Amino acid sequence: MSPVLSQGKVVVLTGAASGIGLHLAKRFLAEQWRLVALDVRYDALQTALGGMADKQRLMLLAMDVRHPAAWDAMLDQVEGHFGVPDVMINNAGIIVPGRIQNATPELIDRHIDINLKGVLYSTSLVAARMIRAGVKGHIINVASMAALAPVPGIGAYSASKFGVRAYSLVANQELAEHGIAVTCVCPDLVDTPMLDTQLDYPEASITFSGPGALSVSRIGAAIFSALKTRPAECIVPAHRGWLAKMASMFPVLMRPLKRSMEAKGQRRAEQYKRERRG
Repeated sequence: MSPVLSQGKVVVLTGAASGIGLHLAKRFLAEQWRLVALDVRYDALQTALGGMADKQRLMLLAMDVRHPAAWDAMLDQVEGHFGVPDVMINNAGIIVPGRIQNATPELIDRHIDINLKGVLYSTSLVAARMIRAGVKGHIINVASMAALAPVPGIGAYSASKFGVRAYSLVANQELAEHGIAVTCVCPDLVDTPMLDTQLDYPEASITFSGPGALSVSRIGAAIFSALKTRPAECIVPAHRGWLAKMASMFPVLMRPLKRSMEAKGQRRAEQYKRERRG
């Protein structure tokens, strides 16, 4: 068990059935936390985590993050079983690449409802419960490097993650007086099923133009470190974050680089396809 994080604390985690969420869920259980694992795919949750702990340490719940009533119902259930959460991690998200002119209302709604509004609902509702109970908790919202610089080919996703980062940074300031930390985590491309989703969309090639996909264990290590230090922002890797922020400050610089970054990304995407699909 971690020497810093106390045994028996309660963490609620969305998107727990795969990728970063599944890695975090397993680590929390290994470190003796009480875990509430949420995912819209309940069968996948059961398959991935069902046998890992008893009901004294693990709750598996189906959760559609788009509905505020579902958040209230879930939090009532958690309080009745474990108490008010000490940590809330908003990790659930989707990505459907596409050019701006092809962005349908349905695609825009899905990104905003799941990636952004789900995080806003959670942050606000969980914070209110923490304040009422006097819990000096921690809310961690997983955004993306695309929250720091707009990425061509994934406009709706990037817009939703910009919103996550903005709301998280405001919440960090407002909730500090109550002893509640809010951290926005901005990882670069991560080796998860979301990476595989993007491989079939050539317009998303810029997302593959970096030095290589990060492992879920690296993101997990960064999040567990953030639980100890409680920063406002956690960017993985940090040097890519500074480049992204510069690109956002001076967007005119992106235009001459766009074509070369797309070409590099296309080559890297083809490499991923060969490695993953044979």
